[in-house]
Amino acid sequence: MTPEERIEKARLDINAIDAELICLLNKRMDSVLLIGEAKRELGQEVYVPAREQAVKDRLKKDERYEGLVDAIWPEIMAFARSLQK
Repeated sequence: MTPEERIEKARLDINAIDAELICLLNKRMDSVLLIGEAKRELGQEVYVPAREQAVKDRLKKDERYEGLVDAIWPEIMAFARSLQK
């Protein structure tokens, strides 16, 4: 396989992975909406800093991607909070 063919194959793989990521994020947000509804019924706050930190800590177990988690997870969590309001 030529270098150009390897690049093209890798890009096709990335495109498929990106589509899977969007599907997974959509599923995550569906759960976020259910949690938000339950929190409203219980009169609970949307923002729970300890929960968000626990999620980030769990995701940072692979130290190679700790910076990635720090970069993108706050955005995902902020979007999730906005859906729960």
